[in-house]
Amino acid sequence: MIIRCPGCGQRISNKHPHCPHCRCDLAGSGGGLSLGEAARRRRRQLKYRLDMHGYAAMLVTVAGAAWMYFASDGFDRPPGFWPVTCLAAGALWYVAVRVYSILASLRSRR
Repeated sequence: MIIRCPGCGQRISNKHPHCPHCRCDLAGSGGGLSLGEAARRRRRQLKYRLDMHGYAAMLVTVAGAAWMYFASDGFDRPPGFWPVTCLAAGALWYVAVRVYSILASLRSRR
């Protein structure tokens, strides 16, 4: 039977004593990671990925702001569509990452 690993969420056979992806101990044999350790690793990896998305979103936002400044000659004239779009997309991306990060941390406390 195919099950989902409680540590990493990958689909695996229930015949395995431990998950081949995250080494989570499924049979209680002590040969792999405990379920608690596998869950901690999963949360840590999710936090790392969200942090990287947040940094990338900040970079896009700052690049959009700089592009907007230089495209408008120091805000003397309208900047155009693409610099404003880049700035807005980066800002929205950052807000979405932060909201998802907060929801993920609240969900993991249960």
